[in-house]
Amino acid sequence: MRLLSLFFLMLGVSFTASASCPETIKSHISYGSGSSDRELPHIYKTLVSCPELRSLDLKLEQGGCLVGADPWSFRFTRGDRFPPLEELRLQGYDFDDVLYRHLHGREESRTRWYWARLYLADVMGFDSLRPTLDQRPLEPPSASNLDLWRFAMDWTKLKRLELAETNPRFLQKMTGQLPGLKSLTLGPWWKGEEDRLINRTSSFIMGSPPLSTLSLHGYTKHTNWTDVLARHGSTLKGLEIREWESENPFDPRPILSLPQIQRINDICPLLEELSVDINRNGTWPYELLGTLATFENLQKLKMWFELGIDQHGDEGSYWMPRSKRNISDEDYRQPSINSSSALTLFQYLRSQKKRVELQQLTLYVGDWGRDYGGGYRMPGWGEGLEDRYECSVLGDGGQRKLEGEAWCNRRP
Repeated sequence: MRLLSLFFLMLGVSFTASASCPETIKSHISYGSGSSDRELPHIYKTLVSCPELRSLDLKLEQGGCLVGADPWSFRFTRGDRFPPLEELRLQGYDFDDVLYRHLHGREESRTRWYWARLYLADVMGFDSLRPTLDQRPLEPPSASNLDLWRFAMDWTKLKRLELAETNPRFLQKMTGQLPGLKSLTLGPWWKGEEDRLINRTSSFIMGSPPLSTLSLHGYTKHTNWTDVLARHGSTLKGLEIREWESENPFDPRPILSLPQIQRINDICPLLEELSVDINRNGTWPYELLGTLATFENLQKLKMWFELGIDQHGDEGSYWMPRSKRNISDEDYRQPSINSSSALTLFQYLRSQKKRVELQQLTLYVGDWGRDYGGGYRMPGWGEGLEDRYECSVLGDGGQRKLEGEAWCNRRP
C-alpha cells in the first residue's frame, strides 16, 4: 500500500487511504505543465477497484501552451462500476465527450437496440424495457460520457455535488435523480448555452430534495429566487450567490437588491452562513449592512467587493496589460478595504446583530475564483490584485481570542 501511495503522489494525486483502498481522491491535473495523460486512467482504475471510496475531487485544466490529445473524461469499459460516491467535485471534466467507433453488423444492432430500450424506459416510461448494465455496448458512438457515468454509479447516495462549470446535459438528465443530495454548488457555463442553462438550472434546483447548503455562481439575475427559496429556504443553513466582476465596464455585475436580501431573511430562518456580492460607490451601504445584521442565526458572513472596472475607460480596457497602466489606490472603487475598514465593518455588524452572535466576517476584493488557465494570453489589469481580510472573534483552533488580540487580519 505504501508503494501504491508513493506512486500516486508522484502523479500529483492525493489519497486519504484506509488499509487497502482510499476513501477519498483529490487530484489536480494540469496538462502541458508537468501532468501526465496517465493520471486520469489511474484514478479511473482506483474508482473501479475500491468499493469503499466515497469522495472524488477532480480538477482538470490546460496549464501550458502545448495542447495535445489529453483525456478530459474517463474512458468507461462495459461492466465497470464506480462506488456510490457521497461527495463529487469536478472542474474541467467533459461530460459531453463521446468516443466514436465504427460499428458493424451484430455490434451495431446491439448498440441501436440498447439505446432504443433506454429511451423507451427513460422518456416513455416503459421501465420493464430498461437494459441492465452488463447489456451496455462498448463505448457506443451515440452515448456521451455522462450517459456512461450515469449507468456506472449509484447516484442516489450522493450528498454533496460541486460543478465548477455547469453542464446543460447534466442538469437535464440528472434532474430528480439525486434523492440524497444535501449540498449543491453550480458554477457558470461558458459555451454560449446560457438560455438553455437558465431553464435547466431552475428545474434541477427545484427537482432536488430540500438542501442544507446552496451555492450559485453566475445566476443572480436569471434565477427565480421566489421559487428557489420556497423550495429550500426552510432547510438552508448556508447560501452563496455570486457573480464575477464584468469584463465590460459598461455592463456591471448584477447583485441582489435590498428587497431580495430581506426576502432571504424572511424565508431562511436557519441560515448560519451567507455569501453575497456587495457594491461600493464612495460610501459603505449601511442600509444593506443593517439588513444583513437582522439575520437572527447568521454566524459567518462573506462579502465580495468589486475593484471598479467601470472606472477604467472604454470597453476592452480591462484587458490592457498592467505594465502599461499606472495602478494606484485611486484606480479602485472606494472606500478602500484594509484591516482598519474591515474592523470598522465587523464592529458595526456586531453592534447591529440580533440574537446569535456574528463570529466571522470575510471581505474579498477583486477577481477571486475566476480560473484563468494556462497558455499564451493577455492578462487584465485586475488579475493578481485580489485581496482578502478575515475578521473573527475565534482563533484558528476555534478558541475565543484574548483581549487585545487582533480581530481582523489580511489573508493570502
